[in-house]
Amino acid sequence: MEKKYYTVAEVAARIGVSKQAVYQQLNKRFKRYSILVDGRRMLKADIFNELENQVELKNQSIFNQDSSELNKQNADNEELINTLRAQMAEQKETIERLQKDLDDARADIRHKDEQLEALSARLASITEKTQELLYNSQVLQAQAQKKGFFKRLFAPKENTSK
Repeated sequence: MEKKYYTVAEVAARIGVSKQAVYQQLNKRFKRYSILVDGRRMLKADIFNELENQVELKNQSIFNQDSSELNKQNADNEELINTLRAQMAEQKETIERLQKDLDDARADIRHKDEQLEALSARLASITEKTQELLYNSQVLQAQAQKKGFFKRLFAPKENTSK
């Protein structure tokens, strides 16, 4: 059979606090459970029901608070995820645009390389013809210098009035 009254020490031990903590609450929360029996301060057994109810309410409050905090964190996380998805989409678009620009630049470089090859071939052809003309000019000059003074003087004149 359970007791009707408990000492301050018994209450403190049962709820896991110090006797001083119980005495501090005697004039506040525990006043209605407190009585004097043979000059000793005693607490009615109903105090444990009240404390259990308070603990249960506190636990529910903490659970509700934790639940609302979790909901808020979930909402914040969802918002962060959406922001990150939007940033990823922007970055993907930027990458695609840069890839297109790079492809265009490569095509332009290929076209300019082809133009350079054509110009290089043309320059080689012109250089070859210039060397040929230079050689022919040197041969003609050498032939002209081989004629002596008298041969040149008495040589028949070429008709330049054609």
